[in-house]
Amino acid sequence: MTAERERLRSTFDRAALLYDEVRPGYPEGLFEEVVSLSGVPSGGRILEIGCGTGQATLPLARRGTKSCASSSAGTWPPWPARTWPGIRA
Repeated sequence: MTAERERLRSTFDRAALLYDEVRPGYPEGLFEEVVSLSGVPSGGRILEIGCGTGQATLPLARRGTKSCASSSAGTWPPWPARTWPGIRA
């Protein structure tokens, strides 16, 4: 990976807190639709690629899903696991 590409890739890590504070969340109805259309049962597992600060992770977990979250950001564990107890990554 080139130095410029690595610099761009790490941008999220430097701005994650600000991003999480100012980015509006998704409407709750969106998650109802995702769960309904996907057919994932309560307790079912989902794969979340690019979880970022967990804008979708927690709302889906509240609906009974179990997420396997991945992120290309350089921090580990992913943001949701650090932010909310009980979220495993």
